[in-house]
Amino acid sequence: MAKSQQTFNKSEKEKKRLKKREDKRKKMEARKAEAKETGKKGIEFAYVDHFGNLTDTPPDPSQKLKVDIESIEVSVPKTLDRVSFELEKGMKGMNAVKVTIVK
Repeated sequence: MAKSQQTFNKSEKEKKRLKKREDKRKKMEARKAEAKETGKKGIEFAYVDHFGNLTDTPPDPSQKLKVDIESIEVSVPKTLDRVSFELEKGMKGMNAVKVTIVK
């Protein structure tokens, strides 16, 4: 007779996967049942506070900051650095030597 291709490790992984799927299904059913009982559908609106946490209460309008649109840079500003160098023949071709930044 041939040896079974189903190893112990494979069967354990399959059991864990099926258990995880069943737990997920039970949690979903529990959420649906709770929503029916309380009449809530969860958080209707989610707000983000200054620390990046989600909350169900809106932020305080007095702490709102105004930002000038013109001050926002969308891209990285280009720098015009010029360099001077001398060429020297090396083993694998030309190499730059005595490189200096010219302002």
